[in-house]
Amino acid sequence: MTASTPTCTFRLSGLELGLDEPESALRQRACARLGLELGELRGFRMAKKSLDARRRRGGMRYVCSVDLVLGDGRRTSGFKRALRSGRLSAAPVVGSFEVEVPPERRGRRVVVVGSGPAGIFAALVLARNGARVTVIDRGARLEQRGPRVVAFHRGRTPDPETNLLFGEGGAGTYSDGKLYSRVDDALEVPILEELVACGAPASLPYDARAHIGTDRLHRILPELRARLVALGTEFLWETRLEALVTLAGPPRVVRAVRTTHGELPCDDVVLATGHSARDTWARLAEQGVVFEAKPFQLGVRIEHPQELVTRGRFGHGDEAALLGPAAYNLVCRAGSGEPGAFSFCMCPGGKIVASVNEAGLLCTNGMSNSTHSSPWANAAIVTTFGPDDYAAYGAGPFAGVAFQRSLERAFFEAGGGDYTAPAQRVPDFLAGRESAGSLATSYTFGARPGRIDLLLPERGRRALARALVRFDDMLAGFAGPEGLLVGVEARSSGPVRMTRDRVTRTAAGFENLYPVGEGAGYAGGIMSAAVDGARSAQVLLTTDSRVCDSGVRPRGGLD
Repeated sequence: MTASTPTCTFRLSGLELGLDEPESALRQRACARLGLELGELRGFRMAKKSLDARRRRGGMRYVCSVDLVLGDGRRTSGFKRALRSGRLSAAPVVGSFEVEVPPERRGRRVVVVGSGPAGIFAALVLARNGARVTVIDRGARLEQRGPRVVAFHRGRTPDPETNLLFGEGGAGTYSDGKLYSRVDDALEVPILEELVACGAPASLPYDARAHIGTDRLHRILPELRARLVALGTEFLWETRLEALVTLAGPPRVVRAVRTTHGELPCDDVVLATGHSARDTWARLAEQGVVFEAKPFQLGVRIEHPQELVTRGRFGHGDEAALLGPAAYNLVCRAGSGEPGAFSFCMCPGGKIVASVNEAGLLCTNGMSNSTHSSPWANAAIVTTFGPDDYAAYGAGPFAGVAFQRSLERAFFEAGGGDYTAPAQRVPDFLAGRESAGSLATSYTFGARPGRIDLLLPERGRRALARALVRFDDMLAGFAGPEGLLVGVEARSSGPVRMTRDRVTRTAAGFENLYPVGEGAGYAGGIMSAAVDGARSAQVLLTTDSRVCDSGVRPRGGLD
């Protein structure tokens, strides 16, 4: 077979791997399954690796999918059987950041507002394809962001501009880079490979429970920034968007952005504000950017001793020692008119943090380092609220924001007004009583007994109560006295969407304004936000509908 022989790439699924077996064993196993010699492989790549934690005969194992590059030659009987069974199929296309930019679109000056995953990967695609990119962020770069977060933890006074929500990397910087959910888009692989090149684990592109860790993210983000700077990108930190400077339309054209540090002329603007830039949304709405209300998820954090979760998932044996701290992904589906609920942003060996940027409001989140060294496991348990559920807070697109604020204020006050969180043991929540005694928690500011069953809206209380009972059947002890509810988790996703054209991805009524990511209402986590930013950047560069909408949909809920 010569180097010029045509090749095809196939995905083979259902390969098993022992917990202590090296991944290299899969190459021989794949060839044996298809009746091929090792020398016939022109290429091999792990595509997915997930744990089958069922303790059946033979013990727990990994189930893997691999991509095989084969010559366009012989097809064995094993190959044909695998095709017929569905275990073998054409591998999904792997995308590229590079696009063919028409002459009239080259060298455009683009301002990207926000340095979260949507903004940073939009900037990367733009810079890689010759655009002149300026990234602005209202928060500080990472080296200054960390000390200000520490100051909040010590003094309990939030910085409205640099905090766990705003600053380099966005909210995900302090939510530990869990990439459990994937999206059906060809740009997923190059995004993950870029993170690996910047220091993420090599397993990131295929690990079904991929986790970077807050500590690793703090090393990856400066490397990603350096790569962008090398491509000519300029970063302006502690620079807030104040207004769009536009030419009359229709459609309106943004010719510059006005910031806290002056005016920036531009040819295009990418809005990657994140899900908590409520003041920026209000300013944009005043300038004619069209917003609409949308459903979003809301609930509370639940915390257990990590040992309880690991024991419930893996047992006590040698296998548990090989696997380390266990995670979970639990779903209680809606039924009989009752709302469903699911776990979100599960942090094995992690801690609960206060993700706030406004004084007098409380919102929790979770994070964990790559070592998972904390004795606590936490996750959000959330349900979905739609516009009908918060209609009492107004008829406009920002009724959901008013609803969020009302809950965040109520939980802040119930905690004593100093960012201590109200908390309730799970049996007490189900019984409708206040918890007695001290409440041990990893939460930064500590917890005090509070009636979370009364603080939550009735829909949320019912969904949570039903889910807790169901989850206890799935994981022993989940609804027992060691389970502690800490609230509120109000920003798992945003309650608004900026209306944009499906093909051009421009904001309604604007020619060159591109809303992207969670803050625009088109993503539900790190990966989907990164893909939305990168894909929209390609559209901006090409205005080619063939790359405009690849049907990006998060799998398995939110990241």
